[in-house]
Amino acid sequence: MGYWDMRKKYVLLRDCSEMDVLAEDILNNYGLPLVVKNTNINSFIKERLEQFNVERVLIYEFESDIFCNDISERNEIYEQYKTNIDCLKDLLNKLSSGKEIEKKMITNISDSIYSWQDDQEKVISMLTKVKSADVYTYTHCLNTAFYSMLIAKWLRLSQEDIKKAIQSALLHDVGKIKIDTEILNKKGSLTDEEYNEIKNHSLYGYEILKTMGNIDIDVMNGVLHHHERIDGSGYPFGIKGNKINIFSKIVSIADVYDAMISDRVYKRRTSPFEVFKLFLTTGIGAFDPSILDAFINNISVYYTGSNVWLNNEKTGEIVFIPPYDVSNPIIHVESEYIDLSLQSDMKIVCII
Repeated sequence: MGYWDMRKKYVLLRDCSEMDVLAEDILNNYGLPLVVKNTNINSFIKERLEQFNVERVLIYEFESDIFCNDISERNEIYEQYKTNIDCLKDLLNKLSSGKEIEKKMITNISDSIYSWQDDQEKVISMLTKVKSADVYTYTHCLNTAFYSMLIAKWLRLSQEDIKKAIQSALLHDVGKIKIDTEILNKKGSLTDEEYNEIKNHSLYGYEILKTMGNIDIDVMNGVLHHHERIDGSGYPFGIKGNKINIFSKIVSIADVYDAMISDRVYKRRTSPFEVFKLFLTTGIGAFDPSILDAFINNISVYYTGSNVWLNNEKTGEIVFIPPYDVSNPIIHVESEYIDLSLQSDMKIVCII
């Protein structure tokens, strides 16, 4: 059961425990968010809300057996993830060898991903832990599909369109099966010729799906245009704005996000908060702002409570993510709270 399905109740703030989760945004007198919905309450957040004279909060009402079910469901999603990796390997291997595949192979995986749409916390927790460089080709496609599902859900798209977003993401890199693996896994700089070949993968993917004859045109265009950018700086055609369909716009954000927070054969992963900074600076003109806002504002809250490794070689726990500055969380390190917005020389290396 996800938060979407849970009953809610008002309780006194002083009676909240660290197991409680906010069921609505808490606003200040000017209507600006102090703490956002789906945040886990902790002592730092309670103290912050008390400073603003907040006395009662709306929380989700967990059932008595929720924690036993929670462990079972976390194991279930991970087992489904591993099964989907195997199915995706089979699908791509068949395509790579020129064999025909049934559309059911694609829909089975996408339906499995869709089934977890209401369990956002479990999905994000699982994706944070699955970072294997050894099978990156497969995990990246699957992870991008999960993130695209979440974005489509947060945008309140229809069931049909959420599934189109999932399938577009699942297949977004299918064209790479036509590119030499030595180029794909090269650790050094690419030549112009090699880079241009990699840029062809979205075209190759579109052509592969077109020959199948049973893939939705929206999904095919989602694959074709997932490297296009709304300012026209993308490829393969340099189209911009509304000429790029919503599924490409969703996948483009999910694709970049997962690539940057994942280990690769040629680079170490970065933290989600560094990616948020990228999106909110250089990414502002490249990605659809309404989709980007929906993604960052919703996913960031789920990192509250995460343990992190800092560049000063210390570990800490994220206790608060300011809604107005999500790339600079408050971190509890040893006996002090560190506000990253005030520490320009300190940053999160990774979530651990």
